[in-house]
Amino acid sequence: MTKRFYLLAILVLLLVAGAWWAIKRFTGSPDLQNELKDRLVNLVTEKSDGLYQLRIGDVNIDIDKSSVMLRKIELTTDSVVLGRRRKEGNNPPTIYDLKLDNIIIRNVDVMAFLQENKASLGAITVSGGELFIRKFDEAEGKPIEMKENKKEVVREVKKALESIHIDSIQLNDLNITYANRKNQQKKVKQVHIALASVYIGSNAAFDSSRIFFAKSLVLSVDTISVPLGESKYKLGANKLVLTIDDSSISTIRGIYLKPNTGANAEAVARRSGLQKDVYDLEAREVIISNFDYNAFMEDSVIRGDLMIVRNPVLEVYNDRSQKPLTESKVGKYPHQMLARVPYTMEVRQIIIEDGRVRYRERNADGDATGQIRFSNINGKLGPVKKSNSTLSPLEASFEALFMDKINTNVRFNFPDHRNGSFTVNAVMGAFDVRLLNEAILPLGNVKLEEGKISSLSFRLNGNDRQATGTTTMAYEGLKVEVMKKDKSDGYKKSGVVSLLANTFLVRTNNTNDDRHPNTYRVTYRRDPTKAFFNLIWKTVFYGVKGNTGIGEKGLDKDRATIHE
Repeated sequence: MTKRFYLLAILVLLLVAGAWWAIKRFTGSPDLQNELKDRLVNLVTEKSDGLYQLRIGDVNIDIDKSSVMLRKIELTTDSVVLGRRRKEGNNPPTIYDLKLDNIIIRNVDVMAFLQENKASLGAITVSGGELFIRKFDEAEGKPIEMKENKKEVVREVKKALESIHIDSIQLNDLNITYANRKNQQKKVKQVHIALASVYIGSNAAFDSSRIFFAKSLVLSVDTISVPLGESKYKLGANKLVLTIDDSSISTIRGIYLKPNTGANAEAVARRSGLQKDVYDLEAREVIISNFDYNAFMEDSVIRGDLMIVRNPVLEVYNDRSQKPLTESKVGKYPHQMLARVPYTMEVRQIIIEDGRVRYRERNADGDATGQIRFSNINGKLGPVKKSNSTLSPLEASFEALFMDKINTNVRFNFPDHRNGSFTVNAVMGAFDVRLLNEAILPLGNVKLEEGKISSLSFRLNGNDRQATGTTTMAYEGLKVEVMKKDKSDGYKKSGVVSLLANTFLVRTNNTNDDRHPNTYRVTYRRDPTKAFFNLIWKTVFYGVKGNTGIGEKGLDKDRATIHE
């Protein structure tokens, strides 16, 4: 989106150059306002080869205060010229239509012009307006590189002036509409842009310390929401503030990723008719330090020192009463998706502060929903280094409370995205097994009646095909109740089955000093239609089954091997 504002800044600067030339050329004219309007209109027509037409409603010139005000400015595309250029195969990749309420130019330095042929201005303020941007097919128009845009602006300015210097440019309350190649429109309202110390001169095109010829830029958008292609999700933020200067601190407030329909997760899952994860993600604030905007816009490089994500909340929902998903998810692990990002990436570290994750799953009968939660998530990820389609080894570590109470430490290592290889190490503190009933009872018709886990840890190594790992657990006093659905009370204990399970199936104790092994090694063959965390969960789950004496039992038992 920032790249789109580049043309707007160029148009304003061209108007400034024309206004400045006209003021000095026609100061003694009895009809200065008309002369100025005519000059600006002709300037735009000439520089765009007739593609754009400019109309100005009113011009007010105050010579004593060295200021100019232009009202009701309209820049429109000439449809006849555009049609001719498209037939000739010379269609522009992007066209713009602009309406501005007014432009005010203040504090013109007359002596700088008279003695040095330089335009030196105090401030330009653009207030209120609409910008419409339409993108054509790449085949119809060749995109212009940003560096070439800069050189072209400098060349055009040098034809009339030695240089242009502007203390500040303010663009306020702009509403921007962008239409892509399919003519799908995205709108951004109440955009504010501030540029400081703008300079266009001999070396301006090669000054990497400047953005849009300015020493600093602040971009603020009150609300923004855009659909993400065919993904059926929209990405938005309540407040976007980008500050580009020596420190380059950028802030995004109230960022979110939600289903396009605005419906809740249950309704979205029902409409899909598939066992497909539905996501809802939001974060109170994202702060990025030292983001290199020139590298991003000119070289497609995402480069920054530190990214802080505050209070992220991820909600995931899956309805197992719907039809099974047949689409393969091989090649879609987190680090493999990151490797597909169409940018070079160099980010030193990403920090997560006080996050929450909740996964909810509706059972196959469609009459109950289980959930697991992680809260107080704090951690770090990085460094993130990616060039072309190659991602360097990546590490991440997190601390959290599982089910809001169980201390958990997890470390991920992603050495090679090409085969999906990864390792996971996790350690959990002591807890009462009844904390797990929110997940186990609705999804398995089993209630953990008693039991204390004194320690639980696991280490997994996996890839695109499978995961192998060890699970170590010590516990005592484990007692389960096998439940059956009851229309009046919801669940009813199956006494005989519970007795048999506790007597012959479930191992009541497995402590550090008894004869049973605390550590079991498991290999689980991946279901290609399931996601990354499903493979981790299934591998650990069968390790726990081995530890409690249940062994290789379950609907997916053919995928699991518990090694003695």
